Amino acid sequence: MAVCVAVVAKENYPLYIKTIPTDNELKFYYTVHTSLDVVEEKISSVGKNTNDLRELYLGLLYPTEDYKVYGYVTNTKVKFVIVVESSNTSLRDNEIRSMFKKLHNAYVDMLCNPFYTPGETITSKSFENVINSMMQQDDGGGGGIGRGGGGDICGIGGGRESNKIVVIVDVVVVQEVIGGGAVKYSHLVVAI
Repeated sequence: MAVCVAVVAKENYPLYIKTIPTDNELKFYYTVHTSLDVVEEKISSVGKNTNDLRELYLGLLYPTEDYKVYGYVTNTKVKFVIVVESSNTSLRDNEIRSMFKKLHNAYVDMLCNPFYTPGETITSKSFENVINSMMQQDDGGGGGIGRGGGGDICGIGGGRESNKIVVIVDVVVVQEVIGGGAVKYSHLVVAI
């Protein structure tokens, strides 16, 4: 699928770049860097027409002989760049869109971690798992988001594995006297 995935901060410095063929890593860094000019151009052209709602997906930024470069920008001006091989004709525009949606969701989940400071280099294992699933060649469908486990802080129980809404109704503290006059407290969370 993707051969390079990059997350670039609002100020145009890289927060995260991963490439599959590591022997061409410098070439992909250059490709991502040069795509930022096209991203800025597309953002400014959309901003001039106030009647249009801003589309996050920027589409094909530019093709090269070997690769196609696609872009996406969040509402906070964080940019995502995905590079795919030009020879991969099975990828359609809606599949690239879904890859960006998965990347955006993984980025938001990573931002929910209270130990991450926005603007720092991304080192999250769950974010890395999502990127790895997007970059697998034999995946066949764009891969799924590796939610659950991995220490996600946002969801209840380690991640959002379904679209259920959990509402905490009440927290009950149970006091129990055990041998020797000691008191044991138990917390019971009542949720629907």
